[in-house]
Amino acid sequence: MGTKTTLAKLEYSGNFSGYFLLFMPEELALLLAASFLGRVEDNVSHEHVIETKKEIINMIAGNTFTIFDDQNVFDLGIPQIVESNIITKVTDCNKEIIIKTNTLENCLYVKLAIVP
Repeated sequence: MGTKTTLAKLEYSGNFSGYFLLFMPEELALLLAASFLGRVEDNVSHEHVIETKKEIINMIAGNTFTIFDDQNVFDLGIPQIVESNIITKVTDCNKEIIIKTNTLENCLYVKLAIVP
C-alpha cells in the first residue's frame, strides 16, 4: 500500500461545531484493520481498511464527547475518507487540539477542530 497517508474526517455539531481528522499511514491502517477483523493482513481488502479508519474516527469522537461532557448532545456526521490535499481547506478553525500517538513503527495524529 505504500507510505501514503489517508485522512478520515468526521464532522460534529452541538453547542459548538467542528470536525475530527485522523491521519494514519496506510501500513498502520492495514495492521489495525487486520486486528479489528481477526485476520492476517493478506486477507484484508482495501475496503476493510477504509471502513476500519472510519470506525476508529467514530470511536475517538464518541469517546471524546463522553469524556468531555456526557450531558451535552453532539450530533456526529458520517465518517468520510478525504484526500490529503483537503488539509489546506480544513485549517480554518478557531481552536484545535492535535494529538500525536507513536506506535512501534509508525505514528498517527488526531485533530479536533472547532470552527466558527
